[in-house]
Amino acid sequence: MRILSGGTVAINNTGSTSAQLQITAAGTNDGVVPSNNDNIANAVWARNSHTTGTTILGAVNGINGVFPTKGSGVAGAGVNGHGIYGNTGNGAPDNAAHNGNSAGVFNLDTDNNAATNNGSAYASLAGKDEQVVAVLGAPSRRILYGGYFTGGTTAAGISYSYVGLKYNHNNDATATGGTNYKIVGNGTVSSLIPDENNAPRIMFCPEAPEVLFEDYGTGKLANGQSYIELDKIVANSLKIDSTHPLKVFIQLEGECNGVYVTEKSKNGFLVKELNNGKSNIDFSWHIVGNRANSKDKDGNITSYYEDLRLPYGPTELKQSIATSKKQDIK
Repeated sequence: MRILSGGTVAINNTGSTSAQLQITAAGTNDGVVPSNNDNIANAVWARNSHTTGTTILGAVNGINGVFPTKGSGVAGAGVNGHGIYGNTGNGAPDNAAHNGNSAGVFNLDTDNNAATNNGSAYASLAGKDEQVVAVLGAPSRRILYGGYFTGGTTAAGISYSYVGLKYNHNNDATATGGTNYKIVGNGTVSSLIPDENNAPRIMFCPEAPEVLFEDYGTGKLANGQSYIELDKIVANSLKIDSTHPLKVFIQLEGECNGVYVTEKSKNGFLVKELNNGKSNIDFSWHIVGNRANSKDKDGNITSYYEDLRLPYGPTELKQSIATSKKQDIK
């Protein structure tokens, strides 16, 4: 160890005028290994009192430290790796004792007071939980999610959504069954398109009480009839039987006696003119069908879709409770 004339300290190196304490680890040693065992005291407590300063700066793979100009408690950066990585153990899908775990939590506080637990935006990443649907009772609905996000305050109403959600899966170690959701929440599914002034305008997606797939196309009556073959990729993703019939809608584009649809199957459907007509006109078609359950290579169901209709969904997650600690560092 060296204590230089300027008051800086060096361990296993010659020291630097730009660092108050500089440590160079030897071989496979870690540079700093603080330790503590207390629910209030911390192994590391760092503070930067400057309004735009960064408290802890981390970098990997030779990159310089990257930090925001607005300041940050923790800033991480990397090249061909991860700037910040979070991992939490005890996330087994069949282990209810560890519900509420997640790999990372972020909160936008409304009043800069952790004790009030008032937030206006919240995010939890890579987590698990369970919820009871009151009208159904036990068993509870199991939840595995990649991301959980909220916006808004309790008083004004909170918008919440789950992203990458496995919901209501079986209570086994591999989380079989249940239903896979890309995004589910209490808001709308929307997209943005530019107007004539290149300003973003909102488009809203139509939504249904069942899990449906659609397809569109055109056809032409030849002597009063036309058989439409379904796209095989689409057809293999549909559940078509007497309980889940294919819905077909025809828009005629010429004069005839009218048409009807028959011989509906996974292969396609037949469009025929009424009263044995022999017209030769164009038409457009639109089909709607229930999405089939997803299965693995052994035929086991990995996600249920085909019989869902207005299923009970997840409510808001309980947010992690925060507290604060003040240190008078001089």
